[in-house]
Amino acid sequence: MSLFSKSRSTAKQPKTPCLKGAFTIDARGRVISSTVPASFAGSLQKELAGAVLDAFRDAQAAHLTLTELVFEFCGLRVTAKEMRGGAIVFLHPLTPETQLAAEEPVAS
Repeated sequence: MSLFSKSRSTAKQPKTPCLKGAFTIDARGRVISSTVPASFAGSLQKELAGAVLDAFRDAQAAHLTLTELVFEFCGLRVTAKEMRGGAIVFLHPLTPETQLAAEEPVAS
């Protein structure tokens, strides 16, 4: 064994890349643009798009002003901003620093 080689037991496995990026959706839920890796694009992206648009539509139907959503989903912090019927959705890996507090104070 040379000085620069690693033994099998100490060799690290390749890390899975952290998922982060953003995508925009139109009012019909179609993805317009995306910086999200292709491995994530598909059913999960469509599921998120549908949930985000439903939340914004439900708020509008209830005459509530809702312009931004922040929630946790599958180990991601999701931030969605309403854009005239559509939305832009930002995805960030969930870390201890970005986790939402379980007992955040509610404004009265």
